[in-house]
Amino acid sequence: MPETVRGFACAGAVMDEAGHLYGATALGGTEGFDGLGVIFELTSGSTGWTENVLYDFCSQGTNCSNGAEPAAGLTRGSDGNLYGTADFGGENAFPCRGGCGVVFRMVHHAASGWTYDVLHRFNGHDGANPGGLVFDQQGNLYGTTRDGGAFGFGTAFRLTPTSHGWDSTVLYNFRSHATFDPPVFDASNNLYGATSDGGGTCRCGEVYELSPGGRYGRWTYHSLYRFTGGDDGGFPQGGVILDDDGNLFGTASMYGRDGYGVEFELTP
Repeated sequence: MPETVRGFACAGAVMDEAGHLYGATALGGTEGFDGLGVIFELTSGSTGWTENVLYDFCSQGTNCSNGAEPAAGLTRGSDGNLYGTADFGGENAFPCRGGCGVVFRMVHHAASGWTYDVLHRFNGHDGANPGGLVFDQQGNLYGTTRDGGAFGFGTAFRLTPTSHGWDSTVLYNFRSHATFDPPVFDASNNLYGATSDGGGTCRCGEVYELSPGGRYGRWTYHSLYRFTGGDDGGFPQGGVILDDDGNLFGTASMYGRDGYGVEFELTP
């Protein structure tokens, strides 16, 4: 196999029961610095960690219809397979240049290794440039895109496994850009996340809740907190963490008392 050029690693790696680490890079691969990312496995041994490239995006001059430049971390399903998104590639439709991105799955076969499978190609109308993924208890995948949709600011979406593939549903059309990290569920199946802009006069971002049960299957958006650009910070770039008491934690990348951002807690 040609030498693999390391690229920019995406959000954190995931580990299986055997202690193997899995992640993705947004660039690099067998195409060198022109490569558009890889999915990799790290295995620990007596002499350290060994890298194994499981999939090379856009290698050998392909048209990137299977995706390119994964920019979010991977999610490991209860089936032991890896799920993720590629920021570009897929369906090269208006308004996306270079493709609107895809949702993919890496399927593990005990005898023959891993195979790559595209679950959904975004077309711009249902979103573009997807971020991280999260499963619900029924095995459906949820995530957000930072562009595309009805207003151009991205969508919240659900992928449902069926006998003929995965059905995609737009749950909400954002009016400001969602961050790249996956949303999180609470016990009542509400989703929580953050936007990197919008909200209030500062347009410094906000923390939101999406609740099921809206008209036509759409979810209802609730703004939980709008950053002011003061001591509370502004422009969150990551997602949020939910604890057992319903408190939300996250970071804002700018402003705050010293101007370098804050860590925050939201208490219901």
